[in-house]
Amino acid sequence: MTPVSTTSTPATIHAIERAVTPGRQASLHFGMPAVPGRMGWLARVTADGHDLNLSKLDGETEWAIDACWAPNGMPMWAMGFGSRCTALTRPAADLAARLDDLQAAAADNL
Repeated sequence: MTPVSTTSTPATIHAIERAVTPGRQASLHFGMPAVPGRMGWLARVTADGHDLNLSKLDGETEWAIDACWAPNGMPMWAMGFGSRCTALTRPAADLAARLDDLQAAAADNL
């Protein structure tokens, strides 16, 4: 699978907002999903034609790509918000920096 939005970022950021991990029962295949009730930031981005959901949980310093849909709408992978039960895919540094700036501005308005 080709990494998405890890080397270039002609990206449109559609939303950045506070969110809470819903939490679920443990998965026998993938270990423990997100811790229930953990707060963080959710960003919805279109990059290189792909739709991405990214998260950065409170206490974390980097964004992670939780879900990615191909330009034709087919899911490439989809984990729940804040899931940390698999290896994380990180966005490109310049996209992460833009998200950090928007996160800081949004936090100032809370």
